[in-house]
Amino acid sequence: MEDQNNSFFKNGLDFSDAKVSQLVQEIDSKGIVEVKNIIQPKVLSEANSYLVKEGERMGVQSFSMRWNQMQPSVLTDLQKDSNLKRFLSRILINAGIDAKDDEYIHHVVRCTNGQTNDADAYAYHFDQYNLTALMPILTPIHPSADCGDLVIYPNLRRFSKNVAINLIYKTIFQNSIASILMRSKLAIKLFKAKVIKVKPGSLYLFYGYRTFHGNLPIDKSFRRMTALFHYNDPFCDHEIFKRLEDYRLPPQEKTTKLSRIKNKLGYIGVFIKGAIAEAKK
Repeated sequence: MEDQNNSFFKNGLDFSDAKVSQLVQEIDSKGIVEVKNIIQPKVLSEANSYLVKEGERMGVQSFSMRWNQMQPSVLTDLQKDSNLKRFLSRILINAGIDAKDDEYIHHVVRCTNGQTNDADAYAYHFDQYNLTALMPILTPIHPSADCGDLVIYPNLRRFSKNVAINLIYKTIFQNSIASILMRSKLAIKLFKAKVIKVKPGSLYLFYGYRTFHGNLPIDKSFRRMTALFHYNDPFCDHEIFKRLEDYRLPPQEKTTKLSRIKNKLGYIGVFIKGAIAEAKK
């Protein structure tokens, strides 16, 4: 692509300090902020084309990929983009987090459709990284059909580097029973859940570590593509979380009940090995 300073974002994400502060205030108060019409159209077009080709190559329509599993493309270029790193670090610094402007971006793309989305719908979770930037690439719009919309339970927990607290939250919230309970009218009202209809062209920022989030089901006739950029891992040096992050399987490898059971058992094994490795440090 042409000059990287201008190829991805319409203003290079070069916002004033006052604007960054305003964005952070909105994340604090509402749980999420939309940076409107900031993505260059060419980025979305190239990303869409690349992901369609990847799906055809794998013979699937629903899949996820990490940046290091992708062929060189606009998406892998975005993962390394210095303007994006600088912008994300400024958001976190303004929020009181010690973040550098050259940290690793954990970049994932997700492509889903209703035919294979059952396992992914309502898979609510907390991210391991403090800040999440969501870039919609292709999203369905329909007044009544299921569109796989993002659901957030804003800022349910605080930023923390405490391993025990993080594990307690994940144990309590990230399971099938909690997922059902959190869909109840009482939980939606109590935790101020919001359904976010994201639009291509905008960039959505939220504290992935603090905010419980996931997606609604999507109609079988629709397709949804999103790119996620996770920044600032508070547990980057901890053996348990490093190993769990490496182990995580994409949805195309969890399409049957048996594969999902094996995946959960695998998590337990990885957790135990990580705990042993951490204890030996």
